[in-house]
Amino acid sequence: MPKLTGTLLLAGLLLAGLASPAHAADLMAVYKQALQNDPQIKQAEAAYNAARQQHPEARGALLPQLVLTGNYNRLKQSYKKYQINAPGFGGTNPSDYNGTYPSYSYGLELQQALFDAPAFAQLRQADASIGKAEAQYSYAQQQLILRTAQAYFGLLSARDNLRFAQVEKKAIGQQLKQAEHQYKVGVIANTGVQEARARYDQASAQVISARHKVDTAREQIREIIGSLPQSLTPLGQNVPLMPPRPDSADKWVAQAMKNNLQLMAANFQLKAAKDQVSVRRDKRLPKIQLVGSIKRDSSESPFLNSTSNDAVVGVQLNMPLFTGGSMTSSIHQARYQETQAQQQVVQQQRATERSTRDTFQGVNSDISEVKALRQTVKSARTALAATKSGHEVGTRTMVDVLNARQDLYKAQRDYANARYQYILDRLKLKLSTGELTRQDLEQINNWLK
Repeated sequence: MPKLTGTLLLAGLLLAGLASPAHAADLMAVYKQALQNDPQIKQAEAAYNAARQQHPEARGALLPQLVLTGNYNRLKQSYKKYQINAPGFGGTNPSDYNGTYPSYSYGLELQQALFDAPAFAQLRQADASIGKAEAQYSYAQQQLILRTAQAYFGLLSARDNLRFAQVEKKAIGQQLKQAEHQYKVGVIANTGVQEARARYDQASAQVISARHKVDTAREQIREIIGSLPQSLTPLGQNVPLMPPRPDSADKWVAQAMKNNLQLMAANFQLKAAKDQVSVRRDKRLPKIQLVGSIKRDSSESPFLNSTSNDAVVGVQLNMPLFTGGSMTSSIHQARYQETQAQQQVVQQQRATERSTRDTFQGVNSDISEVKALRQTVKSARTALAATKSGHEVGTRTMVDVLNARQDLYKAQRDYANARYQYILDRLKLKLSTGELTRQDLEQINNWLK
């Protein structure tokens, strides 16, 4: 009976670690392109830079305000001029006058806040908003590391699955040819051929699905870096399986509660909401300003040309007494927004703890799964060889061989995907504690073949 060549099986076992061309991009090369081209990180950077302008903007309200004023007018007048006819005055005929003449003024006005409680509260609020923006930008930077790794290993995984599916389809196709030959010579029944053909059709469908997933993964990496590398450096076989240190979920949670960037941003948002309450409430207080001005007025009337120079220095007080209830309403609104921000902090705390514990357990579970699947691949390979031998001597059926082959390829796919998931969960755990850095990516890059 014809046998499948050992080369086919060997190719299936080594698919995840096939050598790539010398020009293949590695993880760090893709990350550098992401830093330059990813629109999300550029948005985050722009948002941070915009938020930084809130401090000088708020501080400006506490600094001197100097305004240049000026106006120019042309006045038109029309009037009648009479001389009175009375004893001792003489008399003339009345005369009419119609004409225009210019009038203009210019000056400088200076204002300096002496007491402005809302302005000081707005300055504190601006600093809190900047702190929030900084935390969000730092999170975006760390998230870019994770997104790059997810896209990179997602494409590797999709390509691995496609190659596994293609090898499986080819192997089942050869098995189908053997079944058809054996049926012709009367060794097996037609049911064996039909079973092999059904498995071949199923494998063909899996190839189509796997090819679509490759296309999807390619577009995901293109979305981040703006282009598509021709090939990626694959993951090596000897990936160190390192459990989290410290080996305590509680310690990781404690660290996350201190340094999780999303939680930091929520806390800064709460502080900004409290400052907003102060801004609204302090508007009820008097505002005291030092005011000063110099002004020159000039008029060229046909009856009287005049020029005046004025200089004024004083203190101005403004205090709202009644605003129709709008100020009270705005204070209530700010307090509700503060309550909303408080609940967002609580929600983020719980989400951070849940995510950190789940990811910590996930890393440990991934290690056990990788080890187990590694052994599963060995066992499945041994089982396939034994089943093939049994089929040759008539103790096992064609269906048994197909099942054993399918089990082997499934174990190989699961093993490859488990290794990728282990790497990504390590990065997620670091992200949850706000400690994900470029060095973590460089370490993983060293694991590539």
